[in-house]
Amino acid sequence: MLAFILFVRAPSPALGSEPGKPARAVVERTAIDLGIRGKGDGAVANFVVRNAGAEPLEIEVGQVTPSTPAVRTEVHGAPVAPGKDATIVASIDTDAITGSATFRIPVTTNDPQAADLSLRLSVNVRPALIASPPAVRYALLEGDPAQTVVLTVSTSDGASFRVLRIDPTTTGVEATFAEAKPEERREGVSGSQWRIVATLPSTAAKAGSGKLLVVTDHPKQKELAVPVNGFMTPLLSSLPAAAILSPDPAGQITPFTIHLMSVRDVTIQRVETTVPGLAVDLASTKPARSFKLRVSSKEPLGNGPLDGTIDVTTDGEHPITFRIPVQRVAPPPPGSDLPGL
Repeated sequence: MLAFILFVRAPSPALGSEPGKPARAVVERTAIDLGIRGKGDGAVANFVVRNAGAEPLEIEVGQVTPSTPAVRTEVHGAPVAPGKDATIVASIDTDAITGSATFRIPVTTNDPQAADLSLRLSVNVRPALIASPPAVRYALLEGDPAQTVVLTVSTSDGASFRVLRIDPTTTGVEATFAEAKPEERREGVSGSQWRIVATLPSTAAKAGSGKLLVVTDHPKQKELAVPVNGFMTPLLSSLPAAAILSPDPAGQITPFTIHLMSVRDVTIQRVETTVPGLAVDLASTKPARSFKLRVSSKEPLGNGPLDGTIDVTTDGEHPITFRIPVQRVAPPPPGSDLPGL
C-alpha cells in the first residue's frame, strides 16, 4: 500500500507588504516643485503611493486649495493591491497662472495611520510676453496737458511675434503701437519687441483702474493684460456742492453765495446757467484759488422743474468746465423755521 504525503506551500506575501497588516500608504514624495514653466508649457506632477500593507488601499483626492480650475487631479491604479503602486496625477494649466503658486492636495485613505495626507505642488509660471514697465500709472490734475507712458513688450522665449491690436478698458486712455526701432529696443533681450504709447489726454473726463489688453500672434501667449491705474484730481470744487433753490410763491429766491475753490491759481472765463430766470454773478475775475458766485433770481422762476446746472469755465490753454447741479425743493410750510425738503 502506497501512501502519499502532499506538501502545500502557502502563498508568499506580496512584495513590500506586511502579512497580517491593514492597508498602509507610503508616499514617495509629498512635495513636488515643478520649477519655472512658460505660459502654455505642460506642467504635470506624479505623486506615487505604494501599498505596504496586506489589504487593498483606497485613495480619494479632495478639493485642491486654494480652489482653482487651473489644477486638475486624477488617481490611476486605485484601489491599490498589496505591494502595488498608484499614481496621483496633478496637471496645471499654465495659461491660467502667472508667477509663483503653491497648491495643497488633500488625500484620504483607508490606512488607519495615514487617513489624511497632504500633498504640496509648486510652480513658477513665467509669461511668454513681458511688458516693461509692467503697469501704466497716471496722476493728473484736471486741465493738465496729456500724460504719456511708453511701454516695451518683449518675449521671454526669444520668439518672433506681432502685436495685432490693443483694447483699452480704462476710460479715456488711448494707445498706439509699432515695432520697436533698433534704438528703442531693450538691451540683452532677444526676439521681437514692440513699443506701446499709452496716453491719457487732458480732455479725459476721469482716470481709473483697468487694463490695456495687448492682442498678439505669439505662438504661446495670444494676450497680455497690462494693468492701468490712475487718478485725476479735480481742478475746482464748490461749497455747497449743489445749488438748492426754494422759490417763494412769487417765484423769487433768497440770494445766496456759492464758494469756488481751486487747487491752483486759475482765471474764470465765464459763468453760465441753464436755468431760465436764474442769475449767477462772479465776484472777481482775477487769477486766484477761491471765488464767490452770487446766486439770485432775475425774474420769477415759475412752478416747473428747475433742474439744470451752473457752468463755470476756466481760461488757459486747456480750459475746463465745472458744473454745479441746480435743484428745486419745496418751500417750507408757513410759520416753519425749517428749510424745504
